Amino acid sequence: LLRDGNGKAISILNALDIDLNHLRRKVEILSPANPNISIATNQKKNLHLTRQAERALKTTFLEAKLFQSTSINTAHLLLCILRNENDPTTKLLNKLKVDYDNVKEQFKFMITNDNDYIEPKAESFQDDSSTPEDDASKDIFNTPSSKTN
Repeated sequence: LLRDGNGKAISILNALDIDLNHLRRKVEILSPANPNISIATNQKKNLHLTRQAERALKTTFLEAKLFQSTSINTAHLLLCILRNENDPTTKLLNKLKVDYDNVKEQFKFMITNDNDYIEPKAESFQDDSSTPEDDASKDIFNTPSSKTN
């Protein structure tokens, strides 16, 4: 996300006045490259995929669905990362004054200006085929450690 240097998440972080090079260095310290892979000087380091990162990737489409987006983008991934308060990357971002709420507000501002925005129906993910009593058990973000609005 940071290495690519573009996308909605980068635009949001820039709007929040985050030093992207500083953030990238800190993230690389948190999750060092796999030492078992020999790295040539011109190759980029691949970071180890943590359980938290895997979860964020798997739930990105739910975040996009929450915003009724027709496609998934890096802002949805950033929002999913920020949902997990136990993720070291989230803690780092929080120290830099980046949290789910201010990223969500910046994203809403951005997509409102893009004329691609429909107000989210709810602040939790819903399975359209579920019954009301099943919703709480299927809402993977409905945990005590997750942020709610």
